[in-house]
Amino acid sequence: MTWEKWNPTFLNRTDLLCPSDHCTLYPTPHVRTKNQCCTCLAEPSWKVAQRVYDLVLEYTRRGGTAQLIGGTTIMNSRFVHSNGFLSHLPNNVCDFVNIVEIEATYNKISSIWNISCLQMLDTLDLSHNSIESIGNSTFNHLPLLRELRLTHNGIKTVEPYALAGTAMSICLADLSSNNMTKIDLSILVPENRFCRYDFSSNKIVEIVNEQNFQFNINKIYHGGFVDLDANDITQWFDVKDLGIDDITILGKIMQFGLSLQNMKWTCDCRMEPFLELT
Repeated sequence: MTWEKWNPTFLNRTDLLCPSDHCTLYPTPHVRTKNQCCTCLAEPSWKVAQRVYDLVLEYTRRGGTAQLIGGTTIMNSRFVHSNGFLSHLPNNVCDFVNIVEIEATYNKISSIWNISCLQMLDTLDLSHNSIESIGNSTFNHLPLLRELRLTHNGIKTVEPYALAGTAMSICLADLSSNNMTKIDLSILVPENRFCRYDFSSNKIVEIVNEQNFQFNINKIYHGGFVDLDANDITQWFDVKDLGIDDITILGKIMQFGLSLQNMKWTCDCRMEPFLELT
């Protein structure tokens, strides 16, 4: 595989490599441009070169309390601990400021409040834990966070702008198979380009706009692909609530995919204008 430097303006980093022989100019159903392809397939140079230092985790108390062991200043460190009893991230995790990857799947973690200190973090996988909520400041201080996986957690609430922000660069977010009952529009329409946001197989019944998000009709939302399949949404949203009087404008300013399959839709006056355009 051939890798080349990739420095997109919408990501605040210079260490990404794109597989140039995979990302051609030929479009696919979900990837239309080379830039979009790189958004999905690019990897940090340390990962391509396999220059990663593994930290050791040691339990200090019963009940899932643990600490990390290793060099606190070593670059590109990570900790992997799956199928364990962690109730939260290690107590001293903030001492290891150069952690780039965390994989702690199949544990008992219920909150991730102490993660904002890890500003070098690139990948976070806490799937199959016990997290119930995500705040809008949980990832706000993680400018390099690129991949986020929180599947099968029982997450009920995700606050508006929890995954989006001008200083954030989450390209892949997988929150599928949780217990969300609503989702805010600000989460579905990030300001920056992304690859895929997966909210499928939740219990979402409505798309809300709690922060009064308004589309800027003079801006192109390049986006990526949003998966809302297999939820409980039955009624389409009113685009006038989003600051748009003419729905044809959506097709001009939104250049990303949205999947809403495997749901029991109510064909009413809200959906009819969209059906006319198909």
